[in-house]
Parts: sequence; structure tokens; C-alpha cells
Amino acid sequence: MRPLPDPQHMPKGSYMATVAKQGYLVVGVDQNTAGLASYDPAHKQIVGFEVDIARWVAQAIFGPGMRPKQLKLLAIVTAQRSSFLTSGKVDLVADAYTVNCEHKKTVRFSQVYLLAHQRLLVRSDSTAKGLKDLADRRVCATATGTAMATLNQPEYHAVVPVPVVARTDCLVALETGDVEGILTDDTFLYGFQKDDPRTKILSPAYSNEPYGLATNLGHREFVQFVNGVLKSHCKSGELQRSYEHWFHSPMAPVSCEGAVPSPSAAP
Repeated sequence: MRPLPDPQHMPKGSYMATVAKQGYLVVGVDQNTAGLASYDPAHKQIVGFEVDIARWVAQAIFGPGMRPKQLKLLAIVTAQRSSFLTSGKVDLVADAYTVNCEHKKTVRFSQVYLLAHQRLLVRSDSTAKGLKDLADRRVCATATGTAMATLNQPEYHAVVPVPVVARTDCLVALETGDVEGILTDDTFLYGFQKDDPRTKILSPAYSNEPYGLATNLGHREFVQFVNGVLKSHCKSGELQRSYEHWFHSPMAPVSCEGAVPSPSAAP
């Protein structure tokens, strides 16, 4: 692993130097996903696992004693991730962004920092065991997320997809009876289940969802820098400790060297 440059001494001409000159790092995050990133009304700020990662990247640029204003968190929804990077509204996205071939067409990814899986959330009294049991029933998913692609697969053609803009809209739809289930990453479902204990997560996993930090396609050296930050915190165990702090459960193993898990690894 190439050593990281010292904070406040970014390589001349690099994107890190551009961020240092502007005086702050702008990171797009969610604000409604407990554990990953959610708004804490008591402290009036967004907190979570992905916020910790964003802070580590900012500290690597500005130093461990950086001022709070040197990290700016911008709340975004799934559909805004790529366009906000392309337009320069954010420098980095830390928002449960799945590393896959389709997404790589528009953004450049870091190594994987978390492995999630698509699962199904239903009400506690549901008799469904999986997606095929919800034939002719409405199932909610984020419109531009990977779960919608799963719902559009031929084997689930009998399921009625209900696309939404924001992830939390699905929980509202389940609670009101507008849908019979929610298909999305288990990292989101843990928070949904905490908000509404009258729900349950079904065991079948429909895909691997390896998350990476994303930046503009043109910022190759910035991704290499971010990878250095992730590797450092992974090897020190801080990545795992942060996850366990926010989710109160062990973290699924990821490679500190950045290997993307095989789809066959899904339970």
C-alpha cells in the first residue's frame, strides 16, 4: 500500500489538494438510514457508520484536529448520487452505493468497505417466506436502486413493484398496508425493524451488495487516496469497531486489500 501523504501536505495538482484549498470536503450521505447515516435531533447533526468513514477521509486531508466545518455533509437520495458527483456538488458519496458494472459507468469507486445483502421485510403476521410468495402483491423498492432490478427479473414477474424516491417511503407504505413487503439491503432493514418492531426480515438473500465510496470518474488519484484511508482503518480494526458501535452486531468480513466479494458469497 502506498503511504498516505501527510495531512495538510497533499500532492500538488491532486484532487486532494483542490479539496484542501477549498477548505472543506463535501460528502453526500443519506439522513434517514439508522446505523449508516441518520439525523440526530438531540445533537442536530447526521451520525452513523458512513459518517465516521467520511470523517476519516476529511481527517486524512486536514489532520486529526480538523475543524467541524471542514467536513460538510449533504443529505441526498439514491437518484442524486451520480448526478451530484458529475456536477461537482459533492466530492465524495458515502451512501450505501453498490459497486457493480452499471454504476461504474458513471462513477469511480473505492474498495469495498461493507458487504450487505438484499432481503425482504414483511409485517410480523405475514406468512410469506420469500418474494415468490408475494405473487400479485405489491413490493416496495427504491426506484433507482439495485432492488428494483431484482424485482424486474423474470422469475419475480408476478410480483408488483412499487418504486419510491426515498428509502423511508417504503416503511410508511408497509405500515399503512399499501405494500406487502420491502425489498432492499439488510443494512436499511435493520433500521426499519428497529423503528417498527411489528416487522420481520426474511432469511433468503437475493444478492450481494458490496458498498464503496464513490467520486467523479476523473478523480483516479482521489480514489487511491481514499483506498489508503480505508485500508488503514480496516487493518487497525477501527472500521469494524465503528460498524459494531452503530449496528450492535458483528460486521460481515471484508478484505482490507479491497477484493470485491463473489456473488456466491451471499448466504
